This record gives sequence, C-alpha cells and structure tokens, in this order.
Amino acid sequence: MNRHESAHPAPNHRIRLAGPWKFSIVKGDQMFEVEAKLNLPAKIPSLLPPETTGIRLYRRFGCPTNLGSDRVYLRLEGVVSSSQLFLNDVEIRLATAWTPGEPVLLNITDRLMLNNRIEIRASKGVRGGGVLLESACLEIYAAPAVYGSGE
Repeated sequence: MNRHESAHPAPNHRIRLAGPWKFSIVKGDQMFEVEAKLNLPAKIPSLLPPETTGIRLYRRFGCPTNLGSDRVYLRLEGVVSSSQLFLNDVEIRLATAWTPGEPVLLNITDRLMLNNRIEIRASKGVRGGGVLLESACLEIYAAPAVYGSGE
C-alpha cells in the first residue's frame, strides 16, 4: 500500500539500494541493455535514440537475513509517476496512484526470495536528462507489523 512519510515511524533498519543499477532502452518490443551502470539518483541519458519507446532500470539484491516476523517494505522516492514496478518479474500494482514528490512505501515481505530483482519500467513522458528514480531502499520494521500484512 502506498504510504506517506509522515504516517509511519522510523524503521529498525534500512538497506540502501543506491547502486549499481543497470539501464536498458526499449525500441518497439525489443530491449537493449546499455553498457553503463547507474547509481541513484538515476538520470536518463540526455541523448536517447529517437525510436526509444521506454526505459528500464533494474538491480538485484539479496533477502535481508534474520527477519523472523519482521516486515520488509520497499521505499522509492522520486520515481516517475507513470512507471510500472516489478519485483522478481511480477508487477506490483499499487492500491492508489502515487503522487509525484511523495515516497512510495510497499510491503514486500511475502514476495521476497533469496535473490531478488527490482525493475522500474517507464514508457510515458520519458525524456533525456530527467530523473527516473531518486532513491530506493528496504526498510525493516520489527513485529508486530507496522501496517499489517497487506499492500
């Protein structure tokens, strides 16, 4: 569930997902990986090929250890509002559309695997020089769950 920053306490632990992130451009229905790796904030290269129809930003991360009954949330800031979010190749649908300038906080505890892949896909309003994602991290909250188990 999309949560506002003022609505939750500080997490017990935070794992930053600053980088490296991999970057791909999409032309039609084909994806082409760009050689460069990015750290956050991720700026879209100024010169995109004219036939670019989308951008994908992705990275892998391991499951936090010793969770027990703790809850894990994915926190994204400055993400392009028209983006789609995927965790382990499954789209995470938001209960509400996120508002530009507000963080997105999603309970991903039940979706975590030993090795994970997060991907952000943007196709609308993509322009060179803009920022696709400001920051990303995992926030771990001690049980009982801060917001329950749902999204």
